[in-house]
Amino acid sequence: MASGLDPLRFDYPVSSLDDLMAVVGRLRTTLAEEPNSWENPTLGRFLEAMEAWLSTFPQAYINVGDEIPTPDWRFVADLLRPGQTSRGVSRRLLGIRPAVERGVSHMCPEP
Repeated sequence: MASGLDPLRFDYPVSSLDDLMAVVGRLRTTLAEEPNSWENPTLGRFLEAMEAWLSTFPQAYINVGDEIPTPDWRFVADLLRPGQTSRGVSRRLLGIRPAVERGVSHMCPEP
């Protein structure tokens, strides 16, 4: 945990994978231990809130005088996809693309 701050605070410095994992871990723990403290405790409501925040995220930074970050959108999408299925994650880790992408009828390893 960076600087002993609570990872759920917006001023918690996230500059590494470990920092991000601390945020995710704290979210998971808080949901399990204090579900009533969550405004969006279901997956549907959480995703709806995330979508709403993303639609206006530059303004959130402008409002507090922070620089607007340039996220890696593919990474963000890849981070969210395992919640729906772990199959794509396993394929990516193994370097395997679906046969449809390769034009063949079975799974093929990346060249």
